[in-house]
Amino acid sequence: MMGKERSLCMDKRNLIIAITALFLLTLGSGCARKVVVYEKPAPPAPKTEIRPASPYHGAVWVPGHWEWRNRRRGYVWVPGHWR
Repeated sequence: MMGKERSLCMDKRNLIIAITALFLLTLGSGCARKVVVYEKPAPPAPKTEIRPASPYHGAVWVPGHWEWRNRRRGYVWVPGHWR
């Protein structure tokens, strides 16, 4: 008889654990936030730049490029320069 009682006790315990887990899962689902992801569009084609003469021996030309600023302004052209 002791085995049946112990089995019933374990079944009740498992049932309580399952109900508690289910309650906690449903409680947490109401707190979910909506996530919005904004994808940047592809940058425009590079502009053609005229490279001025080197200001000094060993200077390196850094070509211009499009830089993403924000959603309102979008891409902004950063001109090339000598470094």
